[in-house]
Amino acid sequence: TTKEIRGQVFDKDGNTLGREFRASGGNIGFNPKVALNNQNEFVVVWENIDSDGRGIAAQRMKGDGDPIGTVISVANATGNQLKPDVAMNDAGNFAIVWESDEEDVEYVLYGQDDTGEYVISNTQNVGSASDEQQIPVIAMNEVGEFVIIWRAILSNGNTEIRARHFQEDGSPNG
Repeated sequence: TTKEIRGQVFDKDGNTLGREFRASGGNIGFNPKVALNNQNEFVVVWENIDSDGRGIAAQRMKGDGDPIGTVISVANATGNQLKPDVAMNDAGNFAIVWESDEEDVEYVLYGQDDTGEYVISNTQNVGSASDEQQIPVIAMNEVGEFVIIWRAILSNGNTEIRARHFQEDGSPNG
């Protein structure tokens, strides 16, 4: 059997809508996450296999499970990128966060320009390079601001839960 990312859309009463679909385009995938908006669209992210371990991929989808565009290669740097999470607002903007082998948490923001085309921000690190960062989660509000929360392992071995707020353009708020 293949380990591709599949999905099924359900209505509010649990009845299936449409057919089962392949979000990963037939590619191998692990650890999927999904975010949806009120415009009948959603985004699926997952870990995929790349030439140097695991990377992060995403697919925008219509509410019926049909893909919007093609699979997006989000992160495929040297080493593994793991444990993705995604958040989306009603305008269709979304942000993806993941943990990397370099013991940090990184994120990227996708948004529409004035022509409706999706543009991607540069990959950013969320916290201090001196601490190991793990297990990120993300949430986004309607204007596109988002918060990333992660576990930090400090140099003294203690752990903390940390959070950082970002503006809709992806820049840190403070």
